[in-house]
Amino acid sequence: MRKLSVFICLLVVVFVINSKTSYSDLCSPGILRAMKEEGLAEKQIKLIYEKTKLYDGFSHAKHSAVEGKLVDWKDNPVAGVKIFASQVKPIKGYEQFEAVTKSDGTFRLNGLFPSSAYVLKPLSDKWTCKTKIRLNSAPQNETAMLPACMVIRQAFSKSGGSLVIDLATGATRFTVSSDGVISDSETRLEWVVGPDKDTTYMQASQWVASCKTAGGGWRMPGRNELKTLYLKGIGKRNMDPAFKITGWWVWAEHSSSSSVWGYAFLHGPGGWSGRPTSGDGGRGFAVRSGKW
Repeated sequence: MRKLSVFICLLVVVFVINSKTSYSDLCSPGILRAMKEEGLAEKQIKLIYEKTKLYDGFSHAKHSAVEGKLVDWKDNPVAGVKIFASQVKPIKGYEQFEAVTKSDGTFRLNGLFPSSAYVLKPLSDKWTCKTKIRLNSAPQNETAMLPACMVIRQAFSKSGGSLVIDLATGATRFTVSSDGVISDSETRLEWVVGPDKDTTYMQASQWVASCKTAGGGWRMPGRNELKTLYLKGIGKRNMDPAFKITGWWVWAEHSSSSSVWGYAFLHGPGGWSGRPTSGDGGRGFAVRSGKW
C-alpha cells in the first residue's frame, strides 16, 4: 500500500512538471486544499512538495551545454571515449563534467556553468594523448558547438608507451614478444635490438650474424628499413619506446668497401652519414621479414 502511495505522489510530481507548475504555485492554498480533498495524507503532500522543489531549483539553475565530435588522425569517428571537461576557474558544482562519444564520434556535455572557460580532453583506459581544447561554454540554457572536430593526432599505450594505431582496441604499431622480438605491423618487419653500448660496425655485424633469437635468420638492416623506424618526437630517441637504446646512431649496410651507413635518429630523414667501419658509437639492430 505504501509503494502505491509513493507511486501516486510521483505521478502528481510528473503532472506538475509537465504542466510547468512551479513550486510557489504548488504552495497556494487552493492547490493544497485540492490535494487534501483528493485524500492525500500530509506525508504524501510533503513528498510532492519536496520533489517539485528539487525540480524547480534545477530548472532555474545556471547551466549550458557543449556539443562536438571526436575523430582520429584519419578523420574517422572515435566511439566510446570519455570526454572530460574541467573548468578553468572552478565554481562549486560546475568544476568537472563527463560524456562518452557515440558511434559517430559525437558527444554532448550538459550542466556546464554558462559563459565559463573549460578545457576538454579525451580520456581512455587504454591510451593517452595530448589532444585538448579550451573553450567558453554557451550562455545560460544554450548549447555551444565546437567550430571543428577534436582530433587525436597521436596516442600512446598506457602499457609501454608504444604508438597506438587503433583507438578502439588500443592496438599498437609495435609489439614485443616474450623473447624480445619487436614486430612492426606497418612494414611487416621484425627487429631485435643489440647490446645498448657503443659498438663498431664489425662488432654489430658479428652480433647480428650470431643472433639466434626466435629461430635466427637475422641480418643487418638496409637504409630504407632503418628509416621506417624514425618517428619525430616519439620516445627518447625519435623512435618507438619498444626500441630501448640510449644512443642516437644505428648501423646499417655498407656504403663502400671502407665505410658503412649509420643513421642518426637525432637528425631524422637527413640523418645518414658514411662512417668508417672502424668507428664506434653506434648500436646494432637485427632485422628480418616477419612471419605474419
